[in-house]
Amino acid sequence: MLRILLFSLIIVTTYSCEETIFEPDISEDAVSILAPVDGVTIDNETTRFSWNGIDGATEYRIQVATPNFENATQILTDSVVDQFSLEIRLSSGSYQWRVRAQNSGHQTPYTTATFTVE
Repeated sequence: MLRILLFSLIIVTTYSCEETIFEPDISEDAVSILAPVDGVTIDNETTRFSWNGIDGATEYRIQVATPNFENATQILTDSVVDQFSLEIRLSSGSYQWRVRAQNSGHQTPYTTATFTVE
């Protein structure tokens, strides 16, 4: 009886630790952007950034730059969220945004889009 109890305890402990320590490898996945998509012009100052979630991701890093990341004059946000959208108030101008999924062990590449606010 003691052997069975000890064996059960080892199995439960091993399984619980494995679930906590090992996150799924999402590094080959890609986040798909819903809005604003590449090339769009927005006529509203409040911009809702939306994307599809990735199985195995626990959070998303979203960054917004003006006019783009290569020649950024300003990084307007660099946020980590646990949802699939974020609202930001933006002035008129050109912007680029990117989002990636991440968990404690892995991250996807960034998915990027350029847009304009009028």
